[in-house]
Amino acid sequence: MSTRAASRKISTSIATLAAQDELGSDDEMVLDPDANMDVDITLVDGEEEEGSEEEEDDDEEEEVDDDEDREEEEELEDQEEEEDEEVVVVPQKRKQKRPPPREIEYKIAIYTAEQMKKTQSSRGPPNTQVVNVYSNEPWKRLKSHILTKINSVLKPDNLNFFDFTITFKVPRQVSDPMHLADDEHYKYLVKKALLIQKNPSAKIIVEPKETSAMTDKENNDEETKKGKKGSKKTRVPNARDILPANVALNEKIGELRERWICPTPGGSCGSAHCDFSPTEPEHFPLSHTHMQSWAAAWYADLETPPNNEHFDRVAAAAWAAKSPLLQRRLEQKEAASAKHAPAAPQVHINFPPEIANLLRPAPPIAAPNAFIPRPNSSNMLISPSRVSGADLSIEDFCSLYDLDSDISHRFKEHKFKRTTAFKFVEVEELKEMGFMKGEIAELKVAVETWSKAAIAD
Repeated sequence: MSTRAASRKISTSIATLAAQDELGSDDEMVLDPDANMDVDITLVDGEEEEGSEEEEDDDEEEEVDDDEDREEEEELEDQEEEEDEEVVVVPQKRKQKRPPPREIEYKIAIYTAEQMKKTQSSRGPPNTQVVNVYSNEPWKRLKSHILTKINSVLKPDNLNFFDFTITFKVPRQVSDPMHLADDEHYKYLVKKALLIQKNPSAKIIVEPKETSAMTDKENNDEETKKGKKGSKKTRVPNARDILPANVALNEKIGELRERWICPTPGGSCGSAHCDFSPTEPEHFPLSHTHMQSWAAAWYADLETPPNNEHFDRVAAAAWAAKSPLLQRRLEQKEAASAKHAPAAPQVHINFPPEIANLLRPAPPIAAPNAFIPRPNSSNMLISPSRVSGADLSIEDFCSLYDLDSDISHRFKEHKFKRTTAFKFVEVEELKEMGFMKGEIAELKVAVETWSKAAIAD
Protein backbone atom coordinates (compact mmCIF):
# COMPACT_ATOMS: atom_id res chain seq x y z
CA MET A 1 0.00 0.00 0.00
CA SER A 2 1.32 3.44 -0.91
CA THR A 3 1.65 6.43 1.43
CA ARG A 4 -1.14 8.32 -0.32
CA ALA A 5 -3.62 5.45 0.17
CA ALA A 6 -2.67 5.10 3.85
CA SER A 7 -3.15 8.82 4.54
CA ARG A 8 -6.54 8.75 2.80
CA LYS A 9 -7.62 5.76 4.91
CA ILE A 10 -6.60 7.53 8.13
CA SER A 11 -8.53 10.70 7.20
CA THR A 12 -11.61 8.56 6.43
CA SER A 13 -11.41 6.88 9.85
CA ILE A 14 -11.13 10.25 11.61
CA ALA A 15 -14.21 11.54 9.80
CA THR A 16 -16.17 8.42 10.79
CA LEU A 17 -15.23 8.83 14.48
CA ALA A 18 -16.23 12.51 14.44
CA ALA A 19 -19.65 11.64 13.01
CA GLN A 20 -20.19 9.02 15.68
CA ASP A 21 -19.29 11.56 18.41
CA GLU A 22 -21.86 14.02 17.09
CA LEU A 23 -24.54 11.33 17.11
CA GLY A 24 -23.69 10.44 20.69
CA SER A 25 -24.02 14.03 21.91
CA ASP A 26 -27.47 14.37 20.29
CA ASP A 27 -28.71 11.23 22.09
CA GLU A 28 -27.65 12.65 25.45
CA MET A 29 -29.55 15.86 24.82
CA VAL A 30 -32.75 13.95 24.03
CA LEU A 31 -32.52 11.63 27.05
CA ASP A 32 -31.65 14.38 29.59
CA PRO A 33 -34.15 14.07 32.57
CA ASP A 34 -33.79 17.71 33.43
CA ALA A 35 -35.16 18.84 30.11
CA ASN A 36 -38.68 20.45 30.35
CA MET A 37 -39.91 19.53 26.93
CA ASP A 38 -42.05 16.75 25.66
CA VAL A 39 -40.22 14.72 23.17
CA ASP A 40 -41.55 11.78 21.26
CA ILE A 41 -38.78 9.33 22.02
CA THR A 42 -40.08 6.95 19.46
CA LEU A 43 -40.08 9.59 16.81
CA VAL A 44 -36.67 10.84 17.76
CA ASP A 45 -35.31 7.37 17.94
CA GLY A 46 -36.90 6.57 14.63
CA GLU A 47 -35.53 9.66 13.03
CA GLU A 48 -32.15 9.08 14.57
CA GLU A 49 -32.07 5.51 13.39
CA GLU A 50 -33.09 6.53 9.92
CA GLY A 51 -30.44 9.32 9.91
CA SER A 52 -27.76 6.97 11.20
CA GLU A 53 -28.63 4.39 8.55
CA GLU A 54 -28.37 7.02 5.83
CA GLU A 55 -25.02 8.22 7.19
CA GLU A 56 -23.74 4.65 7.39
CA ASP A 57 -24.81 4.08 3.78
CA ASP A 58 -23.00 7.26 2.75
CA ASP A 59 -19.91 6.21 4.69
CA GLU A 60 -19.97 2.78 3.11
CA GLU A 61 -20.28 4.31 -0.38
CA GLU A 62 -17.40 6.68 0.38
CA GLU A 63 -15.30 3.77 1.63
CA VAL A 64 -16.10 1.77 -1.51
CA ASP A 65 -15.17 4.76 -3.68
CA ASP A 66 -12.00 5.26 -1.66
CA ASP A 67 -11.12 1.59 -2.01
CA GLU A 68 -11.68 1.73 -5.76
CA ASP A 69 -9.54 4.89 -6.00
CA ARG A 70 -6.82 3.24 -3.94
CA GLU A 71 -6.89 0.13 -6.10
CA GLU A 72 -6.63 2.23 -9.28
CA GLU A 73 -3.75 4.24 -7.81
CA GLU A 74 -2.00 1.06 -6.72
CA GLU A 75 -2.44 -0.43 -10.18
CA LEU A 76 -1.04 2.73 -11.78
CA GLU A 77 1.92 2.73 -9.40
CA ASP A 78 2.55 -0.96 -10.04
CA GLN A 79 2.46 -0.31 -13.77
CA GLU A 80 4.91 2.59 -13.37
CA GLU A 81 7.24 0.42 -11.30
CA GLU A 82 7.01 -2.38 -13.86
CA GLU A 83 7.78 0.09 -16.65
CA ASP A 84 10.76 1.39 -14.67
CA GLU A 85 12.01 -2.13 -14.12
CA GLU A 86 11.69 -3.12 -17.79
CA VAL A 87 15.07 -3.62 -19.54
CA VAL A 88 15.66 -1.24 -22.44
CA VAL A 89 16.71 -3.25 -25.50
CA VAL A 90 18.91 -1.26 -27.87
CA PRO A 91 18.62 -2.47 -31.45
CA GLN A 92 21.98 -3.49 -32.94
CA LYS A 93 23.26 -1.72 -36.01
CA ARG A 94 23.48 -3.83 -39.11
CA LYS A 95 26.92 -4.18 -40.64
CA GLN A 96 27.19 -2.32 -43.88
CA LYS A 97 28.34 -4.44 -46.79
CA ARG A 98 31.46 -3.38 -48.67
CA PRO A 99 30.75 -1.88 -52.03
CA PRO A 100 31.56 -4.20 -54.92
CA PRO A 101 34.84 -3.55 -56.78
CA ARG A 102 34.60 -1.26 -59.78
CA GLU A 103 36.54 -1.41 -63.02
CA ILE A 104 38.90 1.53 -63.59
CA GLU A 105 40.10 2.45 -67.08
CA TYR A 106 43.78 3.47 -67.22
CA LYS A 107 45.09 5.35 -70.26
CA ILE A 108 48.88 4.84 -70.38
CA ALA A 109 50.58 7.61 -72.40
CA ILE A 110 54.14 6.56 -73.33
CA TYR A 111 56.73 9.07 -74.63
CA THR A 112 59.88 8.06 -76.49
CA ALA A 113 63.41 9.26 -75.69
CA GLU A 114 63.44 11.34 -78.88
CA GLN A 115 60.26 13.14 -77.83
CA MET A 116 61.74 13.91 -74.39
CA LYS A 117 64.66 15.73 -76.05
CA LYS A 118 62.21 18.25 -77.51
CA THR A 119 60.25 20.95 -75.75
CA GLN A 120 56.90 20.00 -74.31
CA SER A 121 54.98 21.92 -76.95
CA SER A 122 56.78 20.22 -79.85
CA ARG A 123 56.85 16.62 -78.59
CA GLY A 124 53.71 15.56 -80.35
CA PRO A 125 51.13 13.06 -79.10
CA PRO A 126 52.35 10.08 -77.06
CA ASN A 127 51.62 6.44 -77.80
CA THR A 128 48.53 5.74 -75.67
CA GLN A 129 47.58 2.24 -74.48
CA VAL A 130 44.42 1.34 -72.50
CA VAL A 131 44.10 -1.26 -69.74
CA ASN A 132 41.20 -2.02 -67.38
CA VAL A 133 41.92 -3.07 -63.79
CA TYR A 134 39.44 -3.60 -60.94
CA SER A 135 39.78 -1.40 -57.86
CA ASN A 136 40.52 -4.34 -55.55
CA GLU A 137 43.51 -5.51 -57.59
CA PRO A 138 46.98 -5.03 -55.98
CA TRP A 139 49.61 -2.54 -57.12
CA LYS A 140 51.80 -5.22 -58.71
CA ARG A 141 49.02 -6.06 -61.18
CA LEU A 142 48.89 -2.51 -62.55
CA LYS A 143 52.71 -2.31 -62.48
CA SER A 144 52.99 -5.43 -64.64
CA HIS A 145 50.50 -3.94 -67.13
CA ILE A 146 52.58 -0.74 -67.33
CA LEU A 147 55.83 -2.66 -67.93
CA THR A 148 54.15 -4.79 -70.59
CA LYS A 149 52.95 -1.71 -72.48
CA ILE A 150 56.38 -0.04 -72.19
CA ASN A 151 58.06 -3.14 -73.59
CA SER A 152 55.62 -3.37 -76.50
CA VAL A 153 56.01 0.32 -77.44
CA LEU A 154 59.66 1.20 -76.69
CA LYS A 155 61.27 -2.28 -76.81
CA PRO A 156 64.22 -1.36 -74.52
CA ASP A 157 67.26 -3.64 -74.21
CA ASN A 158 66.94 -3.77 -70.41
CA LEU A 159 63.45 -3.19 -69.04
CA ASN A 160 63.64 -1.50 -65.64
CA PHE A 161 60.69 0.23 -63.95
CA PHE A 162 62.93 2.87 -62.37
CA ASP A 163 64.37 3.95 -65.74
CA PHE A 164 61.11 5.84 -66.34
CA THR A 165 59.35 8.74 -64.64
CA ILE A 166 55.74 7.61 -64.11
CA THR A 167 53.01 10.02 -63.01
CA PHE A 168 49.20 10.02 -63.01
CA LYS A 169 46.20 12.35 -63.31
CA VAL A 170 42.52 11.81 -62.46
CA PRO A 171 39.83 13.82 -64.31
CA ARG A 172 38.30 16.52 -62.09
CA GLN A 173 40.13 15.08 -59.05
CA VAL A 174 43.91 15.31 -59.58
CA SER A 175 44.88 17.93 -62.15
CA ASP A 176 48.63 18.16 -61.38
CA PRO A 177 50.78 15.08 -62.16
CA MET A 178 51.60 12.97 -59.10
CA HIS A 179 54.25 10.25 -58.86
CA LEU A 180 53.23 6.61 -59.17
CA ALA A 181 56.00 4.41 -57.78
CA ASP A 182 54.70 2.34 -54.87
CA ASP A 183 51.63 0.91 -53.16
CA GLU A 184 50.76 4.13 -51.29
CA HIS A 185 50.65 6.14 -54.51
CA TYR A 186 48.47 3.43 -56.08
CA LYS A 187 45.94 3.46 -53.18
CA TYR A 188 45.62 7.23 -53.49
CA LEU A 189 45.09 6.88 -57.25
CA VAL A 190 42.29 4.31 -56.75
CA LYS A 191 40.68 6.43 -54.03
CA LYS A 192 40.50 9.47 -56.29
CA ALA A 193 39.36 7.49 -59.33
CA LEU A 194 36.45 5.93 -57.42
CA LEU A 195 35.11 9.42 -56.65
CA ILE A 196 33.95 9.51 -60.27
CA GLN A 197 30.37 8.21 -60.23
CA LYS A 198 30.26 6.83 -63.77
CA ASN A 199 33.11 5.20 -65.67
CA PRO A 200 36.06 5.87 -63.30
CA SER A 201 39.28 6.48 -65.22
CA ALA A 202 42.82 7.82 -64.82
CA LYS A 203 45.73 8.83 -67.06
CA ILE A 204 49.25 7.45 -66.49
CA ILE A 205 52.20 9.29 -68.12
CA VAL A 206 55.44 7.35 -68.82
CA GLU A 207 58.57 9.40 -69.62
CA PRO A 208 62.05 7.85 -70.15
CA LYS A 209 64.73 9.25 -67.88
CA GLU A 210 67.72 10.93 -69.53
CA THR A 211 70.72 10.92 -67.19
CA SER A 212 72.79 13.01 -69.54
CA ALA A 213 70.01 15.46 -70.42
CA MET A 214 70.56 17.59 -67.33
CA THR A 215 74.34 17.51 -67.74
CA ASP A 216 74.10 18.59 -71.38
CA LYS A 217 71.71 21.36 -70.42
CA GLU A 218 74.07 22.62 -67.74
CA ASN A 219 77.01 22.51 -70.15
CA ASN A 220 75.00 24.39 -72.77
CA ASP A 221 74.02 27.00 -70.18
CA GLU A 222 77.65 27.46 -69.16
CA GLU A 223 78.73 27.79 -72.78
CA THR A 224 75.96 30.31 -73.38
CA LYS A 225 77.08 32.36 -70.39
CA LYS A 226 80.69 32.26 -71.57
CA GLY A 227 79.61 33.32 -75.03
CA LYS A 228 77.74 36.30 -73.61
CA LYS A 229 80.73 37.39 -71.51
CA GLY A 230 83.32 37.02 -74.26
CA SER A 231 83.46 39.31 -77.21
CA LYS A 232 84.78 36.73 -79.70
CA LYS A 233 82.41 34.50 -81.59
CA THR A 234 83.25 30.90 -82.43
CA ARG A 235 82.61 29.46 -85.86
CA VAL A 236 82.98 26.13 -87.64
CA PRO A 237 86.49 25.94 -89.16
CA ASN A 238 86.76 25.69 -92.92
CA ALA A 239 88.55 22.81 -94.61
CA ARG A 240 91.40 25.14 -95.69
CA ASP A 241 91.97 26.21 -92.08
CA ILE A 242 92.80 22.66 -90.93
CA LEU A 243 96.51 21.87 -90.92
CA PRO A 244 97.69 19.15 -93.32
CA ALA A 245 98.98 17.01 -90.43
CA ASN A 246 95.58 17.16 -88.76
CA VAL A 247 93.88 16.26 -92.02
CA ALA A 248 96.00 13.12 -92.25
CA LEU A 249 95.35 12.37 -88.58
CA ASN A 250 91.61 12.71 -89.09
CA GLU A 251 91.77 10.34 -92.06
CA LYS A 252 93.56 7.75 -89.95
CA ILE A 253 91.02 8.15 -87.15
CA GLY A 254 88.25 7.57 -89.69
CA GLU A 255 89.94 4.37 -90.87
CA LEU A 256 90.26 3.16 -87.29
CA ARG A 257 86.57 3.84 -86.62
CA GLU A 258 85.54 1.86 -89.69
CA ARG A 259 87.84 -1.04 -88.76
CA TRP A 260 87.05 -1.37 -85.03
CA ILE A 261 83.24 -1.22 -84.94
CA CYS A 262 81.91 -3.31 -82.05
CA PRO A 263 80.27 -6.48 -83.46
CA THR A 264 77.75 -6.50 -80.57
CA PRO A 265 76.35 -2.95 -80.21
CA GLY A 266 74.98 -2.29 -76.76
CA GLY A 267 76.94 -5.21 -75.35
CA SER A 268 79.03 -5.47 -72.22
CA CYS A 269 81.71 -3.02 -73.43
CA GLY A 270 79.14 -0.21 -73.66
CA SER A 271 80.86 1.44 -76.66
CA ALA A 272 80.23 1.62 -80.39
CA HIS A 273 83.95 1.01 -81.10
CA CYS A 274 86.16 -1.47 -79.24
CA ASP A 275 89.32 -3.53 -79.61
CA PHE A 276 88.42 -7.21 -79.72
CA SER A 277 89.85 -10.54 -80.75
CA PRO A 278 87.92 -13.44 -82.32
CA THR A 279 89.43 -15.79 -79.73
CA GLU A 280 88.94 -13.52 -76.72
CA PRO A 281 85.41 -12.80 -75.40
CA GLU A 282 86.47 -9.55 -73.71
CA HIS A 283 86.13 -6.22 -75.53
CA PHE A 284 88.22 -3.13 -74.80
CA PRO A 285 86.16 0.06 -75.42
CA LEU A 286 87.88 2.65 -77.65
CA SER A 287 87.21 6.30 -76.89
CA HIS A 288 88.17 9.29 -79.04
CA THR A 289 91.35 9.65 -76.98
CA HIS A 290 92.35 6.08 -77.81
CA MET A 291 91.62 6.63 -81.51
CA GLN A 292 93.65 9.83 -81.60
CA SER A 293 96.60 8.23 -79.81
CA TRP A 294 96.49 5.20 -82.09
CA ALA A 295 96.32 7.34 -85.21
CA ALA A 296 99.22 9.51 -84.01
CA ALA A 297 101.45 6.48 -83.39
CA TRP A 298 100.17 4.70 -86.53
CA TYR A 299 101.83 1.33 -86.57
CA ALA A 300 102.64 -0.55 -89.72
CA ASP A 301 99.15 -2.08 -89.82
CA LEU A 302 95.69 -1.57 -88.39
CA GLU A 303 95.77 -4.69 -86.23
CA THR A 304 98.08 -3.55 -83.41
CA PRO A 305 97.33 -0.66 -81.04
CA PRO A 306 100.12 1.65 -79.80
CA ASN A 307 102.15 0.72 -76.74
CA ASN A 308 101.37 3.68 -74.45
CA GLU A 309 99.55 4.46 -71.22
CA HIS A 310 96.13 4.62 -72.88
CA PHE A 311 96.25 0.92 -73.74
CA ASP A 312 97.64 -0.49 -70.49
CA ARG A 313 94.61 -2.72 -69.98
CA VAL A 314 94.54 -4.30 -73.43
CA ALA A 315 95.04 -8.07 -73.52
CA ALA A 316 98.72 -9.10 -73.65
CA ALA A 317 98.20 -10.84 -77.00
CA ALA A 318 97.37 -7.49 -78.60
CA TRP A 319 100.38 -5.57 -77.30
CA ALA A 320 103.13 -4.49 -79.64
CA ALA A 321 106.53 -5.89 -78.78
CA LYS A 322 108.24 -3.06 -80.59
CA SER A 323 107.16 -0.18 -82.74
CA PRO A 324 107.88 -0.89 -86.42
CA LEU A 325 108.39 2.84 -86.97
CA LEU A 326 110.97 2.98 -84.20
CA GLN A 327 112.68 -0.16 -85.53
CA ARG A 328 112.93 1.34 -89.03
CA ARG A 329 114.44 4.55 -87.71
CA LEU A 330 117.05 2.59 -85.73
CA GLU A 331 118.02 0.62 -88.84
CA GLN A 332 118.41 3.84 -90.85
CA LYS A 333 120.54 5.37 -88.11
CA GLU A 334 122.83 2.32 -87.92
CA ALA A 335 123.20 2.25 -91.70
CA ALA A 336 124.15 5.93 -91.78
CA SER A 337 126.72 5.56 -89.00
CA ALA A 338 128.27 2.52 -90.70
CA LYS A 339 128.49 4.38 -94.00
CA HIS A 340 130.40 7.38 -92.61
CA ALA A 341 132.77 5.39 -90.33
CA PRO A 342 136.47 5.29 -91.56
CA ALA A 343 137.89 1.97 -92.64
CA ALA A 344 140.29 0.52 -90.01
CA PRO A 345 143.36 -1.58 -90.88
CA GLN A 346 142.87 -5.28 -90.56
CA VAL A 347 145.20 -7.03 -88.07
CA HIS A 348 145.12 -10.80 -87.68
CA ILE A 349 146.26 -12.27 -84.35
CA ASN A 350 146.24 -15.98 -83.68
CA PHE A 351 145.96 -17.33 -80.14
CA PRO A 352 146.11 -20.90 -78.85
CA PRO A 353 142.71 -22.40 -78.04
CA GLU A 354 143.30 -22.21 -74.27
CA ILE A 355 144.04 -18.50 -74.37
CA ALA A 356 141.27 -17.88 -76.87
CA ASN A 357 138.70 -19.35 -74.47
CA LEU A 358 139.93 -17.05 -71.71
CA LEU A 359 139.71 -13.98 -73.91
CA ARG A 360 136.29 -14.93 -75.27
CA PRO A 361 133.58 -12.82 -73.55
CA ALA A 362 130.66 -14.42 -71.77
CA PRO A 363 127.53 -14.87 -73.88
CA PRO A 364 125.20 -11.87 -73.58
CA ILE A 365 122.09 -12.16 -71.45
CA ALA A 366 118.99 -12.45 -73.55
CA ALA A 367 117.13 -9.17 -73.65
CA PRO A 368 113.67 -9.36 -72.12
CA ASN A 369 110.67 -8.88 -74.33
CA ALA A 370 109.83 -5.22 -74.64
CA PHE A 371 106.30 -4.98 -73.32
CA ILE A 372 104.57 -2.81 -70.82
CA PRO A 373 103.63 -4.75 -67.67
CA ARG A 374 99.99 -5.11 -66.81
CA PRO A 375 98.72 -2.97 -63.97
CA ASN A 376 99.04 -4.29 -60.45
CA SER A 377 96.29 -6.89 -60.13
CA SER A 378 95.99 -6.25 -56.41
CA ASN A 379 94.79 -2.74 -57.21
CA MET A 380 91.87 -3.99 -59.34
CA LEU A 381 88.31 -3.89 -58.03
CA ILE A 382 87.90 -7.63 -58.72
CA SER A 383 90.56 -9.75 -57.01
CA PRO A 384 92.78 -11.78 -59.43
CA SER A 385 91.67 -14.95 -57.68
CA ARG A 386 88.05 -14.34 -58.65
CA VAL A 387 86.03 -13.87 -61.83
CA SER A 388 82.97 -11.82 -62.66
CA GLY A 389 79.59 -13.00 -61.43
CA ALA A 390 76.18 -12.66 -63.05
CA ASP A 391 75.66 -9.87 -65.57
CA LEU A 392 73.51 -7.27 -63.80
CA SER A 393 72.62 -3.66 -64.35
CA ILE A 394 74.23 -1.15 -61.99
CA GLU A 395 70.83 -0.39 -60.38
CA ASP A 396 70.07 -4.07 -59.77
CA PHE A 397 73.57 -4.69 -58.37
CA CYS A 398 73.33 -1.80 -55.87
CA SER A 399 69.81 -2.83 -54.87
CA LEU A 400 70.72 -6.52 -54.49
CA TYR A 401 73.73 -5.85 -52.25
CA ASP A 402 72.17 -2.92 -50.32
CA LEU A 403 74.53 -0.22 -51.57
CA ASP A 404 73.77 3.50 -51.28
CA SER A 405 72.12 5.29 -54.16
CA ASP A 406 75.17 7.62 -54.33
CA ILE A 407 77.29 4.68 -55.55
CA SER A 408 74.83 3.92 -58.35
CA HIS A 409 74.63 7.63 -59.22
CA ARG A 410 78.42 7.97 -59.55
CA PHE A 411 78.63 4.92 -61.82
CA LYS A 412 75.87 6.41 -63.99
CA GLU A 413 77.70 9.74 -64.19
CA HIS A 414 80.71 7.93 -65.67
CA LYS A 415 78.53 5.91 -68.10
CA PHE A 416 78.81 2.51 -66.40
CA LYS A 417 75.80 0.36 -67.33
CA ARG A 418 76.57 -3.28 -66.46
CA THR A 419 78.63 -5.13 -63.85
CA THR A 420 80.76 -6.77 -66.55
CA ALA A 421 82.80 -3.54 -66.69
CA PHE A 422 83.99 -4.04 -63.07
CA LYS A 423 86.90 -6.24 -64.22
CA PHE A 424 88.50 -3.19 -65.87
CA VAL A 425 88.07 -0.84 -62.87
CA GLU A 426 90.95 0.01 -60.55
CA VAL A 427 90.64 1.32 -57.00
CA GLU A 428 92.54 4.48 -57.93
CA GLU A 429 90.00 5.16 -60.66
CA LEU A 430 87.21 4.88 -58.08
CA LYS A 431 88.92 7.60 -56.06
CA GLU A 432 89.18 9.78 -59.16
CA MET A 433 85.45 9.24 -59.74
CA GLY A 434 84.73 10.72 -56.30
CA PHE A 435 84.10 7.59 -54.23
CA MET A 436 84.71 7.93 -50.49
CA LYS A 437 86.82 5.39 -48.58
CA GLY A 438 83.80 3.88 -46.88
CA GLU A 439 81.96 3.56 -50.19
CA ILE A 440 84.97 1.83 -51.77
CA ALA A 441 85.11 -0.62 -48.85
CA GLU A 442 81.37 -1.38 -49.13
CA LEU A 443 81.74 -1.80 -52.90
CA LYS A 444 84.65 -4.25 -52.43
CA VAL A 445 82.56 -6.34 -50.04
CA ALA A 446 79.66 -6.41 -52.51
CA VAL A 447 81.95 -7.31 -55.44
CA GLU A 448 83.59 -10.06 -53.37
CA THR A 449 80.14 -11.53 -52.68
CA TRP A 450 78.99 -11.10 -56.30
CA SER A 451 82.12 -12.54 -57.96
CA LYS A 452 83.02 -16.21 -58.19
CA ALA A 453 86.24 -18.02 -57.33
CA ALA A 454 88.49 -18.61 -60.33
CA ILE A 455 88.96 -22.25 -61.38
CA ALA A 456 92.62 -23.26 -61.29
CA ASP A 457 94.08 -24.75 -64.46
